[in-house]
Amino acid sequence: MTRPPGEPFRTGDKVEVSIDEEGFHGSWYEARVARFMPKLARYTIDYETIVVDTEECRPLRETVPASNVRPRPPHLGAAWYAIHQLVDAYHNEGWWTGVVSEVRSGEKYVNVFFPSSGETIAFRASEVRAHLEWINDRWVVPDPRKFISATLPILASLFLFLSLSIMAARLGLASLFSRSASISASSSVRSLRGGGVAAVASGIRRFGTAAEVEVEPITPPVHVNYTKLLINGQFVDAATGKTFPTLDPRTGEVIAHVAEGDVEDVNRAVSAARKAFDEGPWPKMTGYERSRILNRFADLIEKHNDEIAALETWDNGKPYEQSAQVEIPMLARLIRYYAGWADKIHGLIVPADGPHHVQVLHEPIGVAGQIIPWNFPLLMFAWKVGPALACGNTIVLKTAEQTPLSALYVAKLLHEAGVPDGVLNVISGFGPTAGAALARHMDVDKLAFTGSTDTGKIVLELAAKSNLKSVTLELGGKSPMIILDDADIDQAVELAHFALFFNQGQCCCAGSRTFVHERVYDEFVEKAKARALKRVVGDPFKKGVEQGPQIDEEQFNKILRYIQAGKDSGATLVSGGDRVGSKGYYIQPTIFSDVKDGMLIAKEEIFGPVQSILKFNDLDEVIRRANATRYGLAAGVFTSSLDNANTLLGALRVGTVWINCFDVFDAAIPFGGYKMSGQGREKGIDSLKNYLQIKAVVTSLKNPAWLASTAAAAAGLAAEISHVRGSYLVSLSIGTPPITFSASPSTVSDLIWTQCQPCTQCFTQSTPIYDPSKSSSFSKLPCSDNLCKASQKSNCTPDCEYNQTYAGGFSHGVMGIETFTSGEDSVPGIAFGCGNSNTFTVASGSGLVGLGRGPLSLISQLGVTKFSYCLPPLGQAKGKLLLGSQAVLKTKAAILSTPLVQNPSIKSSFYYLSLQGITVGTTRLSIPDGALQVKKDGTGGMIISSGTLFPRLEKTIFGLLKEEFRSQLKLPFADQSSLGFDACFSLPSKANVEAPKLIYHFDGGDMELPEDNYLFIDSTKGFMCLQILESEFDLSVFAGIHHQNMQTLYDLEKEMISFVPAQCDEL
Repeated sequence: MTRPPGEPFRTGDKVEVSIDEEGFHGSWYEARVARFMPKLARYTIDYETIVVDTEECRPLRETVPASNVRPRPPHLGAAWYAIHQLVDAYHNEGWWTGVVSEVRSGEKYVNVFFPSSGETIAFRASEVRAHLEWINDRWVVPDPRKFISATLPILASLFLFLSLSIMAARLGLASLFSRSASISASSSVRSLRGGGVAAVASGIRRFGTAAEVEVEPITPPVHVNYTKLLINGQFVDAATGKTFPTLDPRTGEVIAHVAEGDVEDVNRAVSAARKAFDEGPWPKMTGYERSRILNRFADLIEKHNDEIAALETWDNGKPYEQSAQVEIPMLARLIRYYAGWADKIHGLIVPADGPHHVQVLHEPIGVAGQIIPWNFPLLMFAWKVGPALACGNTIVLKTAEQTPLSALYVAKLLHEAGVPDGVLNVISGFGPTAGAALARHMDVDKLAFTGSTDTGKIVLELAAKSNLKSVTLELGGKSPMIILDDADIDQAVELAHFALFFNQGQCCCAGSRTFVHERVYDEFVEKAKARALKRVVGDPFKKGVEQGPQIDEEQFNKILRYIQAGKDSGATLVSGGDRVGSKGYYIQPTIFSDVKDGMLIAKEEIFGPVQSILKFNDLDEVIRRANATRYGLAAGVFTSSLDNANTLLGALRVGTVWINCFDVFDAAIPFGGYKMSGQGREKGIDSLKNYLQIKAVVTSLKNPAWLASTAAAAAGLAAEISHVRGSYLVSLSIGTPPITFSASPSTVSDLIWTQCQPCTQCFTQSTPIYDPSKSSSFSKLPCSDNLCKASQKSNCTPDCEYNQTYAGGFSHGVMGIETFTSGEDSVPGIAFGCGNSNTFTVASGSGLVGLGRGPLSLISQLGVTKFSYCLPPLGQAKGKLLLGSQAVLKTKAAILSTPLVQNPSIKSSFYYLSLQGITVGTTRLSIPDGALQVKKDGTGGMIISSGTLFPRLEKTIFGLLKEEFRSQLKLPFADQSSLGFDACFSLPSKANVEAPKLIYHFDGGDMELPEDNYLFIDSTKGFMCLQILESEFDLSVFAGIHHQNMQTLYDLEKEMISFVPAQCDEL
């Protein structure tokens, strides 16, 4: 009976097969091995291929007599059987004998009792046939009494075992029978040989077994604590007091009663969100502060991962392993991704014709209404809430009525993280009431909706008829999954199976139209069926379960109607096609073959575990048919040909094309559809655009009236800046004529710092100061006597009431004047004070347009080969200030340096040098928030939040520091992803520095700048210098000093800090 040891069968071998339990009711049959696997093999008998255990076959010893080779028993189709009729039922790839105990649903279903296991399992009538025996060379129906008498001992044993178990339980002796129970289960497994009863015993059902699914305990235990509406930071009842039940899809039983939000509740939530946006701190916070709160939120999500996952599975029905290992970690990842963007949202300065300066600002849109679906409640929460909060908006979010619990739970965590009241409001309720009220609300500035296409149309109409609010829609799909004939079929089957059946088929992008090339179609269908038969359907809290229940009874019945439509339209039902058990909303994995494009199951979104397999013969055909749908959300392609992949990715009219993969969702990948699958994109940088609006600011640079050089204007300016003795605070913005620059660019102070000279030496800008095509020297132009005199007094000594207050411009005209009062936030520009010729006393402003763009451009045009550009120390003002510089150079060498001197009275504060980017040639490396921080004691560190241009932090401008400093500085750069990642290292303290000057070399990654480019830090004197040495290149650098402490800035009455520009020359 056993094959020779060590000699496995091979395809084509002739064997004898014992297949009694497959319905042939004999002993051994001659067969040929069709395909061999370690434990299972396919054997062809009379042109039919069946699968049996390899232990049930042996090498062919002798020819089996022809009279002993019996034809396969006939299948009697959908004939109906009376109760107690002896039948064979198709049970887990085999025919097993049982007794009909009940006929249900108009004779469409029968319950079959199996004496060998004591189980009753429901079957479709088409899966049941009359029990036949081979008698006198033909199949006949045996006497049922013979079967009953043969099974009476089994039934008696089963009854006795159950009786003893009940008695033992009552006596507290249940453990005595635990071993007996497991032995009994094992015997049942052996008797049925297909694993069906084993699955029943463990609470897991495989396809083909229609018995009940045992309900597992919820592990880890989770309690429903939040069932009310979240409005203005408080959980409150609905205005009407109404609640509605949320159901457990495993059983249909009530989990909890949740507040039913209505129109009045939406009004309250929108009012709270509007007040939080207009009057609250959230939009006014810095991006960094919002980022910290969002990162704390992600920390709390990770801390409560298991509880959130259990709540999500309980409310939704998806497998717990999917929730805990995939979706909740992705929720935290998405929040961190948007936290990383919060302080990197910025505008642009764009060139414009004529004497104009143009800024493009990106501002939060306001109150965002968001409606999320039930299939991925928390991922959709992150897709919408994350970018909206990062941009500074406030939110009213409506949950799906089927799954409100997890969103309410994480909303509470967000408030624990520190989000202000009213920023996030959550309404649980129904679409026609709460959802519609949100869509048509006149005070909602933005609407984002994920759901069906039909509902999306309604939402769009309501938004348009209200206040024309902008709308982002992520709607339905009927995604094609295209399998070419050059694909690995086994891998393709697995991928197509995942593309459709993941999340119970409840995915908007599910690959529900599987197009298979005709040359591999039959093989694919056969293997797809085998994979569906192995799919584990059961309680989602049970380990190893692949498919849980559908979301609710409505969706469950809808799927069954589509399955019936597939049968009625002529498609071939390959597997599944029915519910699993009578409790809960479980559906068998269902596959249809021979599907035509016009069939309902090929045209409409089913949103369930139903796969339609269609045949095609060439690329042109499949492209035409794949695009012949109103949807355009996603598509999958499986091929080994790069040419075919490129052809398809360009031809398919969808928002996402997955090649040799499916359902790959990274936080940075935008997602959305063509055609009726939606508008706009979610995730990635594109999602931020949904929650920002654009403002253009155009400022005239040609003799603006508000900058008229009159005595009255100067007097007004003097009045603004003289109210605090010694402050000399003025912020320069766009449009100021350049004043008090000497003709000789021999020293830094001559060029940049204001020299208190007689008015006749002033320059004013009515034409470019320097035109290299006409002259090699400055043009001395007269300045306004009134303005000049008003801005000087007593030779500009440090004791003067106010000092020279103007600087800027030259050929680019980037400076202007605007008063700056203490206590304000940063404003564009920079302010200067003068004392003697080598002392700098005051600097403030934001650096949006920069101090040095004009002077540096001038110097490059003059051909200066070495230039030290010193930024003055920050300091003599209250408020948050940034001193900035933007340089455009084309020169052989340049040094940018800045002093880091602070007044000793300042406590707990630091400065940093911000490097936003560098351009060499036409290539720009962007460092959205790179900073070198140095504290007042000479210690400090570097902070780099890298952008999206580099796969590793080592590719940033500071990434390739010299190896000898890495161990000293403990750099965490290597092998770290740059996306949204903050890397820090500390500079050594002065006590540990062997040499007072440290030089950090760097290069620009792929640009390979020479090694004599360096970042220079003098930790004893507090200097930083950035040196770029190259034969010739275009360089654009933004550098600035930013004071982080808004409360303890320099007291204006204290002694000012002096800075000697000559120190830069020493470098």
